[in-house]
Amino acid sequence: MKRKLLAITMGTLVWPTALVFSAAADNNAYREGYNLILEQNWEQAINYFGEFQADYSDSAWVDDAAFWGCYAEEQLVGPSVDTFNCYQEMTTRFPNSSWTADARSKLLVIGTTQASRGNPSLLESIDFGNTEDVDVDFDFDFDFDSDELGETIAVALDRAERELERVRENRVFQSLPPLPPIPDISSLSDPEQVRIIVREFENNMERHRQIARGSSRSSADDELLTILAALRDDERASQILMQRLDSSEDSQLRARIVLLLEDVPGSDITQRLMQLAEEDESEEVRNNAIIVLLDRDDPVANEMLLSIVSDQGYPVPIRAEILDNLDQFDEDVALRIIADIFANETEPALISEAADVLADMETDASIELLIRTFNSSDDLQTRYLLLDEMGSIESPTVLNLLTDVALTASDEELAAIAIDEISDREDNIGVAALEHILLSATGLQRKRAALNGLGEAETARAVEVVSEYVSNLSDPELVVVATRALGDSDQETAIPVLLDIYNSHSDDNIKRQAVRGLRQLDEFPAAADAMLEILEQRLNEADSQ
Repeated sequence: MKRKLLAITMGTLVWPTALVFSAAADNNAYREGYNLILEQNWEQAINYFGEFQADYSDSAWVDDAAFWGCYAEEQLVGPSVDTFNCYQEMTTRFPNSSWTADARSKLLVIGTTQASRGNPSLLESIDFGNTEDVDVDFDFDFDFDSDELGETIAVALDRAERELERVRENRVFQSLPPLPPIPDISSLSDPEQVRIIVREFENNMERHRQIARGSSRSSADDELLTILAALRDDERASQILMQRLDSSEDSQLRARIVLLLEDVPGSDITQRLMQLAEEDESEEVRNNAIIVLLDRDDPVANEMLLSIVSDQGYPVPIRAEILDNLDQFDEDVALRIIADIFANETEPALISEAADVLADMETDASIELLIRTFNSSDDLQTRYLLLDEMGSIESPTVLNLLTDVALTASDEELAAIAIDEISDREDNIGVAALEHILLSATGLQRKRAALNGLGEAETARAVEVVSEYVSNLSDPELVVVATRALGDSDQETAIPVLLDIYNSHSDDNIKRQAVRGLRQLDEFPAAADAMLEILEQRLNEADSQ
Protein backbone atom coordinates (compact mmCIF):
# COMPACT_ATOMS: atom_id res chain seq x y z
CA MET A 1 0.00 0.00 0.00
CA LYS A 2 2.80 2.45 0.86
CA ARG A 3 4.16 2.54 -2.67
CA LYS A 4 0.73 2.90 -4.25
CA LEU A 5 -0.68 5.29 -1.72
CA LEU A 6 2.20 7.72 -2.07
CA ALA A 7 1.02 8.50 -5.55
CA ILE A 8 -2.51 9.33 -4.49
CA THR A 9 -2.27 10.49 -0.88
CA MET A 10 -4.22 13.55 0.05
CA GLY A 11 -1.05 14.89 1.53
CA THR A 12 0.03 15.91 -1.96
CA LEU A 13 -3.01 18.19 -2.27
CA VAL A 14 -2.53 21.79 -1.18
CA TRP A 15 -5.51 24.00 -0.39
CA PRO A 16 -5.73 26.53 -3.23
CA THR A 17 -5.24 29.96 -1.70
CA ALA A 18 -7.26 31.71 -4.40
CA LEU A 19 -10.34 29.75 -3.45
CA VAL A 20 -10.25 30.31 0.31
CA PHE A 21 -13.22 32.38 1.43
CA SER A 22 -11.36 34.72 3.75
CA ALA A 23 -7.84 36.06 3.76
CA ALA A 24 -7.89 36.59 7.54
CA ALA A 25 -4.80 35.37 9.39
CA ASP A 26 -6.71 32.89 11.53
CA ASN A 27 -8.44 31.49 8.45
CA ASN A 28 -5.17 30.88 6.65
CA ALA A 29 -3.59 29.46 9.80
CA TYR A 30 -6.49 27.05 10.26
CA ARG A 31 -6.18 25.86 6.66
CA GLU A 32 -2.51 25.08 7.22
CA GLY A 33 -3.46 22.94 10.19
CA TYR A 34 -6.19 21.19 8.23
CA ASN A 35 -3.65 20.28 5.57
CA LEU A 36 -1.71 18.44 8.30
CA ILE A 37 -4.87 16.37 8.88
CA LEU A 38 -5.08 15.60 5.16
CA GLU A 39 -1.42 14.56 5.22
CA GLN A 40 -2.11 12.34 8.29
CA ASN A 41 0.73 14.09 10.10
CA TRP A 42 -0.94 13.44 13.44
CA GLU A 43 1.78 14.44 15.88
CA GLN A 44 2.44 17.73 14.16
CA ALA A 45 -1.30 18.41 13.86
CA ILE A 46 -1.76 17.94 17.63
CA ASN A 47 0.93 20.51 18.37
CA TYR A 48 -0.25 22.87 15.64
CA PHE A 49 -3.88 22.98 16.72
CA GLY A 50 -2.82 23.36 20.35
CA GLU A 51 -0.82 26.44 19.41
CA PHE A 52 -3.65 27.68 17.19
CA GLN A 53 -6.09 27.65 20.14
CA ALA A 54 -3.61 29.65 22.21
CA ASP A 55 -2.78 32.16 19.45
CA TYR A 56 -6.33 32.61 18.09
CA SER A 57 -8.52 32.05 21.14
CA ASP A 58 -11.19 34.43 19.78
CA SER A 59 -11.24 32.93 16.29
CA ALA A 60 -14.39 31.43 14.78
CA TRP A 61 -12.22 28.42 13.94
CA VAL A 62 -11.10 27.68 17.51
CA ASP A 63 -13.75 24.97 18.08
CA ASP A 64 -12.78 23.34 14.77
CA ALA A 65 -9.16 23.38 15.90
CA ALA A 66 -10.08 21.81 19.24
CA PHE A 67 -11.91 18.96 17.52
CA TRP A 68 -9.15 18.28 14.99
CA GLY A 69 -6.58 18.25 17.78
CA CYS A 70 -8.52 15.49 19.56
CA TYR A 71 -9.07 13.68 16.26
CA ALA A 72 -5.35 13.70 15.50
CA GLU A 73 -4.62 12.36 18.99
CA GLU A 74 -7.14 9.56 18.46
CA GLN A 75 -5.48 8.58 15.19
CA LEU A 76 -2.05 8.65 16.82
CA VAL A 77 -2.72 6.71 20.04
CA GLY A 78 -6.11 5.05 19.48
CA PRO A 79 -9.26 5.10 21.66
CA SER A 80 -7.43 5.87 24.89
CA VAL A 81 -8.47 7.51 28.13
CA ASP A 82 -6.49 10.63 27.16
CA THR A 83 -8.33 10.84 23.84
CA PHE A 84 -11.65 10.46 25.65
CA ASN A 85 -10.72 13.29 28.01
CA CYS A 86 -9.73 15.47 25.06
CA TYR A 87 -13.14 15.09 23.40
CA GLN A 88 -14.86 15.52 26.77
CA GLU A 89 -13.04 18.82 27.34
CA MET A 90 -13.92 19.95 23.82
CA THR A 91 -17.67 19.39 24.41
CA THR A 92 -17.45 21.26 27.72
CA ARG A 93 -15.65 24.25 26.20
CA PHE A 94 -17.80 24.44 23.08
CA PRO A 95 -21.27 23.04 23.89
CA ASN A 96 -22.85 24.88 20.95
CA SER A 97 -20.20 24.08 18.36
CA SER A 98 -21.24 22.35 15.16
CA TRP A 99 -18.48 19.83 15.99
CA THR A 100 -19.90 18.92 19.40
CA ALA A 101 -22.21 16.19 18.08
CA ASP A 102 -19.23 14.52 16.41
CA ALA A 103 -17.24 14.75 19.62
CA ARG A 104 -20.11 13.19 21.59
CA SER A 105 -20.25 10.31 19.13
CA LYS A 106 -16.54 9.83 19.64
CA LEU A 107 -17.08 9.75 23.41
CA LEU A 108 -19.56 6.90 23.04
CA VAL A 109 -17.31 4.94 20.69
CA ILE A 110 -14.20 5.35 22.85
CA GLY A 111 -16.16 4.75 26.05
CA THR A 112 -17.62 1.53 24.64
CA THR A 113 -14.18 0.37 23.52
CA GLN A 114 -12.76 1.00 26.98
CA ALA A 115 -15.73 -0.75 28.59
CA SER A 116 -15.08 -3.85 26.46
CA ARG A 117 -11.53 -3.78 27.87
CA GLY A 118 -12.87 -3.87 31.41
CA ASN A 119 -13.03 -0.12 32.07
CA PRO A 120 -16.70 0.98 32.09
CA SER A 121 -16.01 4.13 34.13
CA LEU A 122 -15.65 6.31 31.01
CA LEU A 123 -19.12 5.41 29.79
CA GLU A 124 -20.56 6.05 33.21
CA SER A 125 -18.92 9.49 33.29
CA ILE A 126 -20.50 10.75 30.07
CA ASP A 127 -22.80 13.66 30.81
CA PHE A 128 -24.51 15.43 27.95
CA GLY A 129 -26.18 17.89 30.27
CA ASN A 130 -29.62 19.21 29.47
CA THR A 131 -29.11 19.70 25.76
CA GLU A 132 -32.54 18.95 24.31
CA ASP A 133 -31.36 18.03 20.83
CA VAL A 134 -29.18 15.14 22.01
CA ASP A 135 -30.85 11.78 21.66
CA VAL A 136 -28.85 9.17 23.52
CA ASP A 137 -30.24 5.73 24.33
CA PHE A 138 -27.35 3.73 25.69
CA ASP A 139 -27.29 0.91 28.23
CA PHE A 140 -24.44 1.32 30.68
CA ASP A 141 -25.32 -1.79 32.73
CA PHE A 142 -22.45 -4.25 32.44
CA ASP A 143 -23.39 -6.37 35.48
CA PHE A 144 -23.89 -10.10 34.85
CA ASP A 145 -26.73 -11.92 36.59
CA SER A 146 -26.02 -15.65 36.94
CA ASP A 147 -29.78 -16.35 37.07
CA GLU A 148 -30.13 -15.17 33.47
CA LEU A 149 -28.68 -18.41 32.14
CA GLY A 150 -31.31 -20.50 33.91
CA GLU A 151 -34.06 -18.23 32.64
CA THR A 152 -32.77 -18.57 29.10
CA ILE A 153 -32.91 -22.36 29.31
CA ALA A 154 -36.42 -22.23 30.75
CA VAL A 155 -37.60 -20.01 27.90
CA ALA A 156 -36.09 -22.40 25.34
CA LEU A 157 -37.84 -25.40 26.93
CA ASP A 158 -41.16 -23.56 27.01
CA ARG A 159 -40.78 -22.73 23.34
CA ALA A 160 -40.07 -26.37 22.51
CA GLU A 161 -43.12 -27.51 24.47
CA ARG A 162 -45.35 -25.01 22.67
CA GLU A 163 -44.00 -26.16 19.33
CA LEU A 164 -44.81 -29.79 20.13
CA GLU A 165 -48.33 -28.84 21.19
CA ARG A 166 -48.81 -26.93 17.96
CA VAL A 167 -47.83 -30.04 15.99
CA ARG A 168 -50.26 -32.22 17.92
CA GLU A 169 -53.16 -29.85 17.39
CA ASN A 170 -52.53 -28.87 13.77
CA ARG A 171 -51.61 -32.01 11.87
CA VAL A 172 -52.21 -31.42 8.19
CA PHE A 173 -52.49 -34.36 5.78
CA GLN A 174 -52.81 -34.11 2.05
CA SER A 175 -56.31 -34.92 0.79
CA LEU A 176 -56.57 -38.36 -0.84
CA PRO A 177 -58.39 -39.14 -4.09
CA PRO A 178 -61.55 -41.26 -3.75
CA LEU A 179 -61.25 -45.04 -3.89
CA PRO A 180 -61.77 -46.44 -7.38
CA PRO A 181 -65.29 -47.89 -7.85
CA ILE A 182 -65.67 -51.69 -7.72
CA PRO A 183 -66.45 -52.88 -11.26
CA ASP A 184 -69.66 -54.78 -12.01
CA ILE A 185 -68.69 -58.05 -13.74
CA SER A 186 -71.91 -59.96 -13.15
CA SER A 187 -73.12 -59.49 -16.73
CA LEU A 188 -69.79 -60.39 -18.37
CA SER A 189 -69.28 -63.82 -19.92
CA ASP A 190 -65.88 -63.40 -21.60
CA PRO A 191 -63.14 -64.48 -19.12
CA GLU A 192 -60.47 -62.39 -20.85
CA GLN A 193 -62.58 -59.26 -20.56
CA VAL A 194 -63.13 -59.99 -16.86
CA ARG A 195 -59.38 -60.41 -16.32
CA ILE A 196 -58.72 -57.03 -18.01
CA ILE A 197 -61.26 -55.22 -15.84
CA VAL A 198 -60.00 -56.86 -12.66
CA ARG A 199 -56.37 -56.02 -13.54
CA GLU A 200 -57.30 -52.40 -14.17
CA PHE A 201 -59.09 -52.27 -10.82
CA GLU A 202 -56.04 -53.74 -9.06
CA ASN A 203 -53.79 -51.16 -10.72
CA ASN A 204 -56.08 -48.31 -9.61
CA MET A 205 -56.05 -49.62 -6.06
CA GLU A 206 -52.25 -49.85 -6.05
CA ARG A 207 -51.95 -46.28 -7.28
CA HIS A 208 -54.29 -45.20 -4.50
CA ARG A 209 -52.18 -47.01 -1.91
CA GLN A 210 -49.01 -45.37 -3.26
CA ILE A 211 -50.57 -41.91 -3.02
CA ALA A 212 -51.82 -42.65 0.49
CA ARG A 213 -48.40 -43.91 1.60
CA GLY A 214 -46.69 -40.86 0.12
CA SER A 215 -49.10 -38.46 1.79
CA SER A 216 -48.79 -40.23 5.12
CA ARG A 217 -45.00 -40.28 4.89
CA SER A 218 -44.84 -36.59 3.91
CA SER A 219 -47.03 -35.57 6.84
CA ALA A 220 -45.16 -37.89 9.19
CA ASP A 221 -41.86 -36.38 8.04
CA ASP A 222 -43.19 -32.86 8.57
CA GLU A 223 -44.26 -33.75 12.09
CA LEU A 224 -41.04 -35.64 12.80
CA LEU A 225 -38.84 -32.76 11.64
CA THR A 226 -40.83 -30.19 13.59
CA ILE A 227 -40.49 -32.22 16.77
CA LEU A 228 -36.82 -32.91 16.23
CA ALA A 229 -36.18 -29.24 15.47
CA ALA A 230 -37.32 -28.45 19.00
CA LEU A 231 -35.42 -31.36 20.58
CA ARG A 232 -32.34 -31.65 18.37
CA ASP A 233 -29.96 -31.12 21.30
CA ASP A 234 -31.17 -34.45 22.68
CA GLU A 235 -28.82 -37.32 21.79
CA ARG A 236 -31.60 -39.70 20.79
CA ALA A 237 -33.21 -37.05 18.59
CA SER A 238 -29.92 -36.49 16.77
CA GLN A 239 -29.62 -40.25 16.16
CA ILE A 240 -33.10 -40.29 14.61
CA LEU A 241 -32.13 -37.39 12.37
CA MET A 242 -29.02 -39.18 11.12
CA GLN A 243 -30.91 -42.42 10.53
CA ARG A 244 -33.58 -40.60 8.54
CA LEU A 245 -30.90 -38.72 6.59
CA ASP A 246 -29.17 -41.97 5.60
CA SER A 247 -32.32 -43.91 4.77
CA SER A 248 -34.29 -41.33 2.78
CA GLU A 249 -34.10 -40.95 -1.00
CA ASP A 250 -36.08 -37.69 -0.92
CA SER A 251 -33.51 -34.97 -1.61
CA GLN A 252 -35.74 -32.16 -0.32
CA LEU A 253 -36.33 -33.99 2.97
CA ARG A 254 -32.61 -34.71 3.33
CA ALA A 255 -31.80 -31.04 2.65
CA ARG A 256 -34.18 -30.06 5.47
CA ILE A 257 -32.62 -32.58 7.82
CA VAL A 258 -29.17 -31.18 7.08
CA LEU A 259 -30.28 -27.73 8.24
CA LEU A 260 -31.36 -29.24 11.58
CA LEU A 261 -27.83 -30.54 12.18
CA GLU A 262 -26.46 -27.04 12.82
CA ASP A 263 -26.75 -27.28 16.61
CA VAL A 264 -26.13 -31.02 16.95
CA PRO A 265 -22.75 -31.36 18.69
CA GLY A 266 -19.99 -33.77 17.76
CA SER A 267 -17.09 -34.08 15.36
CA ASP A 268 -18.83 -37.03 13.71
CA ILE A 269 -21.63 -34.67 12.60
CA THR A 270 -19.07 -32.26 11.17
CA GLN A 271 -17.39 -35.07 9.25
CA ARG A 272 -20.75 -36.24 7.88
CA LEU A 273 -21.60 -32.71 6.76
CA MET A 274 -18.24 -32.38 5.04
CA GLN A 275 -18.90 -35.64 3.22
CA LEU A 276 -22.33 -34.42 2.13
CA ALA A 277 -20.89 -31.07 0.96
CA GLU A 278 -18.38 -32.82 -1.28
CA GLU A 279 -20.16 -35.98 -2.46
CA ASP A 280 -23.95 -35.82 -2.25
CA GLU A 281 -25.83 -36.11 -5.52
CA SER A 282 -28.27 -33.34 -4.57
CA GLU A 283 -27.03 -29.78 -5.06
CA GLU A 284 -29.51 -28.57 -2.45
CA VAL A 285 -28.10 -31.01 0.12
CA ARG A 286 -24.53 -30.00 -0.75
CA ASN A 287 -25.31 -26.29 -0.45
CA ASN A 288 -27.17 -26.71 2.84
CA ALA A 289 -24.29 -28.75 4.24
CA ILE A 290 -21.88 -25.92 3.44
CA ILE A 291 -24.13 -23.32 5.07
CA VAL A 292 -24.48 -25.46 8.21
CA LEU A 293 -20.72 -26.01 8.39
CA LEU A 294 -20.23 -22.27 8.31
CA ASP A 295 -22.73 -21.77 11.12
CA ARG A 296 -21.19 -24.54 13.22
CA ASP A 297 -17.81 -22.76 13.08
CA ASP A 298 -15.89 -26.01 13.56
CA PRO A 299 -12.17 -25.55 12.69
CA VAL A 300 -12.11 -29.10 11.30
CA ALA A 301 -14.10 -27.88 8.27
CA ASN A 302 -12.14 -24.70 7.64
CA GLU A 303 -9.73 -26.08 5.04
CA MET A 304 -12.54 -27.57 2.98
CA LEU A 305 -14.65 -24.41 3.17
CA LEU A 306 -11.74 -22.23 2.09
CA SER A 307 -11.06 -24.50 -0.87
CA ILE A 308 -14.66 -24.03 -2.03
CA VAL A 309 -14.24 -20.25 -2.23
CA SER A 310 -11.78 -20.61 -5.11
CA ASP A 311 -13.58 -23.58 -6.72
CA GLN A 312 -15.63 -22.33 -9.68
CA GLY A 313 -17.52 -25.62 -9.68
CA TYR A 314 -19.60 -24.37 -6.76
CA PRO A 315 -22.42 -21.84 -7.17
CA VAL A 316 -21.44 -18.18 -6.82
CA PRO A 317 -23.95 -17.53 -3.98
CA ILE A 318 -22.41 -20.34 -1.90
CA ARG A 319 -18.88 -19.08 -2.49
CA ALA A 320 -20.01 -15.55 -1.62
CA GLU A 321 -21.60 -16.90 1.58
CA ILE A 322 -18.28 -18.38 2.66
CA LEU A 323 -16.56 -15.10 1.84
CA ASP A 324 -19.09 -13.31 4.02
CA ASN A 325 -18.03 -15.52 6.94
CA LEU A 326 -14.28 -15.07 6.55
CA ASP A 327 -14.21 -13.07 9.78
CA GLN A 328 -14.28 -16.40 11.65
CA PHE A 329 -10.96 -17.39 10.09
CA ASP A 330 -7.43 -16.23 10.82
CA GLU A 331 -6.88 -12.77 9.34
CA ASP A 332 -3.81 -13.77 7.32
CA VAL A 333 -5.73 -16.69 5.80
CA ALA A 334 -8.72 -14.48 5.03
CA LEU A 335 -6.52 -11.87 3.35
CA ARG A 336 -4.84 -14.55 1.24
CA ILE A 337 -8.19 -15.90 0.06
CA ILE A 338 -9.51 -12.42 -0.76
CA ALA A 339 -6.33 -11.48 -2.62
CA ASP A 340 -6.79 -14.64 -4.70
CA ILE A 341 -10.38 -13.63 -5.49
CA PHE A 342 -9.27 -10.18 -6.60
CA ALA A 343 -6.53 -11.65 -8.77
CA ASN A 344 -8.54 -14.40 -10.49
CA GLU A 345 -12.25 -13.56 -10.42
CA THR A 346 -14.39 -11.24 -12.51
CA GLU A 347 -17.75 -12.17 -10.97
CA PRO A 348 -19.12 -8.91 -9.47
CA ALA A 349 -20.89 -10.69 -6.58
CA LEU A 350 -17.63 -12.24 -5.39
CA ILE A 351 -15.59 -9.06 -5.79
CA SER A 352 -18.21 -7.01 -3.97
CA GLU A 353 -18.46 -9.55 -1.13
CA ALA A 354 -14.68 -9.73 -0.78
CA ALA A 355 -14.47 -5.93 -0.61
CA ASP A 356 -17.28 -5.85 1.94
CA VAL A 357 -15.39 -8.30 4.15
CA LEU A 358 -12.27 -6.15 4.01
CA ALA A 359 -14.32 -3.08 4.90
CA ASP A 360 -15.84 -4.90 7.88
CA MET A 361 -12.41 -6.09 9.07
CA GLU A 362 -11.17 -2.48 9.09
CA THR A 363 -7.58 -3.41 9.98
CA ASP A 364 -4.46 -1.82 8.54
CA ALA A 365 -3.78 -4.94 6.46
CA SER A 366 -7.34 -5.18 5.10
CA ILE A 367 -7.42 -1.47 4.18
CA GLU A 368 -4.03 -1.81 2.51
CA LEU A 369 -5.25 -4.73 0.38
CA LEU A 370 -8.43 -2.90 -0.57
CA ILE A 371 -6.61 0.25 -1.64
CA ARG A 372 -3.81 -1.66 -3.39
CA THR A 373 -6.36 -3.62 -5.41
CA PHE A 374 -8.26 -0.46 -6.29
CA ASN A 375 -5.12 1.28 -7.51
CA SER A 376 -3.84 -1.67 -9.53
CA SER A 377 -7.12 -2.68 -11.19
CA ASP A 378 -7.61 -1.81 -14.85
CA ASP A 379 -11.27 -2.87 -14.81
CA LEU A 380 -13.53 0.11 -14.22
CA GLN A 381 -16.43 -2.01 -12.96
CA THR A 382 -14.17 -3.58 -10.35
CA ARG A 383 -13.01 -0.15 -9.23
CA TYR A 384 -16.64 0.94 -8.89
CA LEU A 385 -17.38 -2.05 -6.65
CA LEU A 386 -14.29 -1.54 -4.50
CA LEU A 387 -14.85 2.17 -4.05
CA ASP A 388 -18.49 1.59 -3.18
CA GLU A 389 -17.46 -0.55 -0.20
CA MET A 390 -14.87 1.91 1.11
CA GLY A 391 -17.33 4.47 2.40
CA SER A 392 -18.15 2.44 5.51
CA ILE A 393 -14.52 2.41 6.67
CA GLU A 394 -13.75 4.95 9.40
CA SER A 395 -10.18 5.56 8.31
CA PRO A 396 -8.36 8.80 7.44
CA THR A 397 -6.44 6.92 4.75
CA VAL A 398 -9.66 5.84 3.05
CA LEU A 399 -11.24 9.28 3.40
CA ASN A 400 -8.17 10.85 1.79
CA LEU A 401 -8.32 8.30 -1.04
CA LEU A 402 -12.00 9.04 -1.64
CA THR A 403 -11.26 12.77 -1.67
CA ASP A 404 -8.37 12.33 -4.06
CA VAL A 405 -10.47 10.18 -6.42
CA ALA A 406 -13.24 12.78 -6.28
CA LEU A 407 -10.78 15.47 -7.38
CA THR A 408 -8.49 13.67 -9.83
CA ALA A 409 -10.33 10.68 -11.37
CA SER A 410 -10.76 10.97 -15.13
CA ASP A 411 -13.97 8.95 -14.97
CA GLU A 412 -16.95 11.03 -13.79
CA GLU A 413 -18.82 8.00 -12.43
CA LEU A 414 -15.85 7.03 -10.28
CA ALA A 415 -15.63 10.56 -8.92
CA ALA A 416 -19.38 10.59 -8.25
CA ILE A 417 -19.16 7.33 -6.27
CA ALA A 418 -16.32 8.75 -4.18
CA ILE A 419 -18.30 11.89 -3.36
CA ASP A 420 -21.39 9.82 -2.53
CA GLU A 421 -19.38 7.67 -0.13
CA ILE A 422 -18.03 10.76 1.62
CA SER A 423 -21.55 12.21 1.79
CA ASP A 424 -22.82 9.06 3.49
CA ARG A 425 -20.68 9.84 6.53
CA GLU A 426 -23.07 12.67 7.51
CA ASP A 427 -20.62 14.10 10.04
CA ASN A 428 -18.40 17.13 10.12
CA ILE A 429 -15.32 15.13 9.15
CA GLY A 430 -17.08 14.25 5.92
CA VAL A 431 -18.25 17.85 5.63
CA ALA A 432 -14.63 19.05 5.80
CA ALA A 433 -13.71 16.69 2.95
CA LEU A 434 -16.70 17.84 0.87
CA GLU A 435 -15.73 21.47 1.49
CA HIS A 436 -12.23 20.70 0.23
CA ILE A 437 -13.67 19.07 -2.92
CA LEU A 438 -16.05 21.99 -3.45
CA LEU A 439 -13.23 24.52 -3.32
CA SER A 440 -10.66 22.46 -5.23
CA ALA A 441 -12.63 20.72 -8.00
CA THR A 442 -12.55 22.33 -11.42
CA GLY A 443 -15.47 20.44 -12.97
CA LEU A 444 -19.04 21.68 -12.55
CA GLN A 445 -20.42 18.17 -12.07
CA ARG A 446 -18.15 17.48 -9.09
CA LYS A 447 -18.95 20.80 -7.48
CA ARG A 448 -22.64 19.97 -7.85
CA ALA A 449 -22.11 16.57 -6.27
CA ALA A 450 -20.18 18.10 -3.35
CA LEU A 451 -22.94 20.64 -2.74
CA ASN A 452 -25.58 17.90 -2.82
CA GLY A 453 -23.51 15.91 -0.34
CA LEU A 454 -23.28 18.89 1.98
CA GLY A 455 -27.06 19.17 1.95
CA GLU A 456 -27.42 15.47 2.77
CA ALA A 457 -25.01 15.85 5.71
CA GLU A 458 -27.71 17.75 7.63
CA THR A 459 -25.27 19.43 10.02
CA ALA A 460 -24.89 23.04 11.12
CA ARG A 461 -21.33 23.06 9.82
CA ALA A 462 -22.52 22.00 6.36
CA VAL A 463 -24.91 24.96 6.30
CA GLU A 464 -22.05 27.28 7.21
CA VAL A 465 -19.93 25.92 4.34
CA VAL A 466 -22.71 26.24 1.74
CA SER A 467 -23.69 29.69 3.02
CA GLU A 468 -20.15 31.04 2.66
CA TYR A 469 -19.78 29.43 -0.74
CA VAL A 470 -23.05 30.72 -2.22
CA SER A 471 -22.31 34.27 -1.07
CA ASN A 472 -19.38 34.36 -3.51
CA LEU A 473 -21.11 32.65 -6.45
CA SER A 474 -22.08 34.21 -9.76
CA ASP A 475 -22.91 31.02 -11.70
CA PRO A 476 -26.75 30.70 -11.58
CA GLU A 477 -26.64 26.94 -12.01
CA LEU A 478 -24.39 26.46 -8.99
CA VAL A 479 -26.47 28.92 -6.98
CA VAL A 480 -29.52 26.73 -7.65
CA VAL A 481 -27.66 23.62 -6.49
CA ALA A 482 -26.37 25.37 -3.37
CA THR A 483 -29.88 26.65 -2.61
CA ARG A 484 -31.27 23.14 -2.98
CA ALA A 485 -28.59 21.86 -0.58
CA LEU A 486 -29.67 24.42 2.01
CA GLY A 487 -33.25 23.24 1.69
CA ASP A 488 -32.12 19.62 2.15
CA SER A 489 -30.07 20.47 5.24
CA ASP A 490 -32.91 20.15 7.77
CA GLN A 491 -31.21 22.96 9.72
CA GLU A 492 -32.97 26.10 10.99
CA THR A 493 -29.82 28.12 10.36
CA ALA A 494 -30.40 27.67 6.61
CA ILE A 495 -33.62 29.75 6.69
CA PRO A 496 -32.12 33.29 6.78
CA VAL A 497 -29.63 32.26 4.10
CA LEU A 498 -32.44 31.08 1.82
CA LEU A 499 -34.35 34.33 2.38
CA ASP A 500 -31.22 36.33 1.56
CA ILE A 501 -30.72 34.29 -1.63
CA TYR A 502 -34.30 35.02 -2.65
CA ASN A 503 -33.89 38.76 -2.03
CA SER A 504 -30.47 39.10 -3.66
CA HIS A 505 -31.10 37.27 -6.94
CA SER A 506 -33.35 38.21 -9.84
CA ASP A 507 -33.17 34.81 -11.55
CA ASP A 508 -36.63 33.19 -11.36
CA ASN A 509 -35.21 29.69 -11.10
CA ILE A 510 -33.09 30.67 -8.09
CA LYS A 511 -36.07 32.34 -6.43
CA ARG A 512 -38.25 29.27 -6.96
CA GLN A 513 -35.58 27.05 -5.47
CA ALA A 514 -35.26 29.34 -2.43
CA VAL A 515 -39.02 29.17 -1.82
CA ARG A 516 -38.96 25.41 -2.26
CA GLY A 517 -36.15 25.20 0.27
CA LEU A 518 -38.14 27.23 2.80
CA ARG A 519 -41.12 24.92 2.33
CA GLN A 520 -38.86 21.93 3.06
CA LEU A 521 -37.95 23.59 6.36
CA ASP A 522 -41.53 24.48 7.33
CA GLU A 523 -41.21 22.54 10.60
CA PHE A 524 -39.38 25.64 11.88
CA PRO A 525 -41.51 28.73 12.63
CA ALA A 526 -38.84 30.95 11.08
CA ALA A 527 -39.54 29.35 7.68
CA ALA A 528 -43.19 30.41 7.86
CA ASP A 529 -42.11 33.94 8.76
CA ALA A 530 -39.73 34.02 5.80
CA MET A 531 -42.41 32.83 3.37
CA LEU A 532 -44.85 35.43 4.72
CA GLU A 533 -42.21 38.08 4.10
CA ILE A 534 -41.81 36.87 0.51
CA LEU A 535 -45.59 36.87 0.05
CA GLU A 536 -45.85 40.46 1.26
CA GLN A 537 -43.10 41.44 -1.20
CA ARG A 538 -45.02 39.89 -4.06
CA LEU A 539 -48.25 41.57 -3.03
CA ASN A 540 -46.49 44.93 -2.85
CA GLU A 541 -44.94 44.34 -6.28
CA ALA A 542 -48.37 43.50 -7.68
CA ASP A 543 -49.89 46.63 -6.14
CA SER A 544 -47.14 48.82 -7.57
CA GLN A 545 -47.84 47.52 -11.06
